[in-house]
Amino acid sequence: MDLRPESSDDTVTTAVDHAYSRVCAALKFPDQLDNVEQLKAKAIRKKTAADTRLKTAVQSQLDDVREGLELVVRCIQDTQVIGHQVNEAETFYSTCRELKAQSKNALAFSNLRLQLMGTLEQLQLIFEVPDTIAEVEELMAETTPHWLLIHKRVAELDGCRQHVLGQVDGSAVASASAKKAVISYFADVTRLWEQMQQAMFYEASDPIALVREHPERLVTVLRVIEREEASDEAREGKECKHLKRKYLERLQTRIEMKFDDLLVSQSSIHGFLRQFGEFYFEDLRTARDELTMCFPPDYDIFRFFLKTYHESLCAKADQMQSRADIDPSEIMKLLNWVPEYNEELKTQLSVDPQELEKTLLGLGEAGLRKHYLQVLTVKLSTWITNLVENEAKVWFKTGGEPEMPLESDGLYMSDTPVILFQMIQQQIDVAFQPGGGSNFAKILLDQCFRSMEDFLRASDGKLGLAMANYSGPEKLEMPGTLVEHLIAAANNYLRSQTYVKQILGKIEAHYTSAAPEFKASEQRVTQIVKGFERLGFIALKVLEDLTFEDITPVCDQLFNLKWLRSRKVFNTLLATLRDYCSDYREHLNQEHFDDLMLSMTQRIQMLYLQALMNGELKIKNDEERDDFLANFEEEKNKLRNFFEEHCDVRNDAVGRDPFLPLVYTFQLLAASKSMIRITWLKLKQEYSDVSYKHLHAILLKRDDFSTKEVKAFIKTTVLAKDVEEGILDEAVSSGLAFFARVESGCSVNYKAD
Repeated sequence: MDLRPESSDDTVTTAVDHAYSRVCAALKFPDQLDNVEQLKAKAIRKKTAADTRLKTAVQSQLDDVREGLELVVRCIQDTQVIGHQVNEAETFYSTCRELKAQSKNALAFSNLRLQLMGTLEQLQLIFEVPDTIAEVEELMAETTPHWLLIHKRVAELDGCRQHVLGQVDGSAVASASAKKAVISYFADVTRLWEQMQQAMFYEASDPIALVREHPERLVTVLRVIEREEASDEAREGKECKHLKRKYLERLQTRIEMKFDDLLVSQSSIHGFLRQFGEFYFEDLRTARDELTMCFPPDYDIFRFFLKTYHESLCAKADQMQSRADIDPSEIMKLLNWVPEYNEELKTQLSVDPQELEKTLLGLGEAGLRKHYLQVLTVKLSTWITNLVENEAKVWFKTGGEPEMPLESDGLYMSDTPVILFQMIQQQIDVAFQPGGGSNFAKILLDQCFRSMEDFLRASDGKLGLAMANYSGPEKLEMPGTLVEHLIAAANNYLRSQTYVKQILGKIEAHYTSAAPEFKASEQRVTQIVKGFERLGFIALKVLEDLTFEDITPVCDQLFNLKWLRSRKVFNTLLATLRDYCSDYREHLNQEHFDDLMLSMTQRIQMLYLQALMNGELKIKNDEERDDFLANFEEEKNKLRNFFEEHCDVRNDAVGRDPFLPLVYTFQLLAASKSMIRITWLKLKQEYSDVSYKHLHAILLKRDDFSTKEVKAFIKTTVLAKDVEEGILDEAVSSGLAFFARVESGCSVNYKAD
C-alpha cells in the first residue's frame, strides 16, 4: 500500500518520495520496527544539525540584508534631505559657497547610493548563481562559444564567491559550518571555471592551425587570458589564475606531442627528414607572420615556437643518430643535412643558428656503432649495480618511514625485474634491427647475457649479506620490512625465470633452432634460469632463518617442568609460526610457499626433537608419564593441524610423510619395551641417519629406564641384533638428512664390536 501523501508541489513530492524510500529501506523487515525510535532520534538530530547550519547561513545573509536595508532607509532619508536642500539651492542659487557645501554632501550621498547598489547587485548575483551557471553551461555547449561573454559571467560568479568568502572569513560570528556551506554553495562555480579554462585551452591548443582558419577565435581566447592576467595583478597574489603561464605550458606540451607523433614513427633517417620538411619551416613562418599579429608582444611567440621546435628537433635527431641500425649512408645523409638546416634558418626565417642554445648532432659521424656499444657496456653495468644497490637499500633500511614492497594480486614484489628485463629486451630489439649486422647482434647479445649474470651475482651477494647480518649469534637488529622485501625478492626471482624464457623466444625469431648462435643463447638462458631458481632457494632459506630466529628461543623452553604443567610455551610457538606463515601464505607465490612450508615442517620438528632430547625434564612416575605423552601427542597433532591449515602438506623429497619423525618418536616413548626395537627398525628404515645416540636420548625420557639400563638395552637388544641383521648407520646426503641435524646431547659411543 502506498502511504505517500499527494501533493502538487514538485519539491515537496520529491522530498516525500526521498523520505519514503529511505523509510522503506530502513524498515524492510519486520524485526527492524524495533529501530523506529532510534531512526526518529537520528532523523531529529540530523534535522537539528541541518537547521542550525541553515540558521547560521541565513542569519549571516540576513545581517547583510539588514545592513543594506538600513542603508536604504538612510539613503531615502538622505534623499529627502537632498531634495529639500536642492529646493533651497534653487532659492539661494546666488550663494555659491552654500551650493558648493551642499554639492559635497550630495557627492557623499551619491557614493553611499552606489555602495548600496553594489550590495544589491552582489545579493542578486548570490541568489542567481544556479541560473547563471546554467546559462554559462548553455553558452559553452554552443558550436562556437562566445568566450568573452562566458568569461564575463564566470568572472562575476568567481568575484561573488571570493567576496562572500571574504565576508565570512572577516566575520567574528561566522562558524566553520557556515564557511563550509558557502564553499558548497559555490562549488559549481569553481568547477565551471576549470571547465571553461580547459575548453578554451583545448580550442587554442594548436594556434598554428587555428590562426590559418579562424584567427578571430584565437584572438578571443587571448583576450580572455589577458583580462585574467590584469585581474591577477589586482589580486596581488591571492587566488591568481596564471592563465598565461598555464597556456604556454600547455602549448609547449602540445608541440612536443606533435613532434612525437610526426617524427618518432619514422623508421629511417630519410623518412625522418622528409616528414620534418613537410611542416617545420611552414609552421615557423606562420608563427612569425601570423601569430605575432594575434599574440601580445610580451609573449614573443615566434621565439617561443622557434626555441621549442628547434629543441624538440635536436632531441629527435639525437635519438635517430643513437640507433644501432643506422648504416653509413644514413649517417652521411644526416650529417650533410645539418648545414642545409642551418642555411634554411637563415634564408627562410632570418635566424642565425649560432643564436640557438642547442646544436644539432653534437656527436661526430665516425664510429657511431662502436660508440653505441661502448656506452651501452658502461650503462648496463651501472644500471645493474644501481638496480641491486637501490633494492638492497630498501631491504636494509632501518631509519625513517619503512617502505613496504609493491603488491600485485596480493603478492609482494618490486619493479626490479620489470626494469631489468625491459632494458635487456630493448637491447635485444636493437641487436636485430636491420642495420645492426650479425657481429653487432652477437656482441650485443653477449653483453645482455653478461648483464643478467652480473645481476645474479650481485643479488646472490645481497642475499648472503642479509643471511650473515641478521641471523646467527652475532646478528644485527633486523630492519622492520626485511621479511616483506625478501618475500618480494623470491616472487621476483620466479617471475624472472619467465622473463628469461621470453627473451629466448625473441632470439629464436631471428635464428633457426640449429643455428650456432641460437644454441649458444639457449645454453646461456638455461644457466640464467637455473641461477634465478637458485636465488629463489636462497631467498627462502634466508626467510626460514629469519623466521626461526624468533622460534628457536621458544623451542628451547620446551620439555621442562613448566612445559609439563602449562601449554603457554607451545601456544607462543604456534602464535609465532602463525604470524609468519600467514604473511607467507598471503604474499608469497604458491610454488615457493609450498617449498618453504615443507622446509619449515622439517625444521620445527628438528628443534622440537632437539628440545626433547636435551630437555631437563625426566619422568618420575606413571602420572607424569601420562601427562608427558598426552602433551607430546597433543602438540604433535597441533603441529600437523597447523601446517595442514596453512598449506597443502606434501610428502618430502623421497615421498615420506613429513611428520614421521614425531610419529615414531612418540611411539618410542609410548611403546612397551618389547616393541621398541620394532619401532626403531621402522624409524631406521625411513631415516637411515638416525643414530643410537638419538635412541639413547629418547629412551632416557621414559620412566622405566635408568641411564645404565638404557645403555644395556641398546647394546643388547638393539645394537647387537642390528649387527646380526647387517643394519648399520649409513651416511646420507645433506639434502635428505634429518636426524643428522638434530643434536642428541648423548656422549655415549655406541659402536659394534
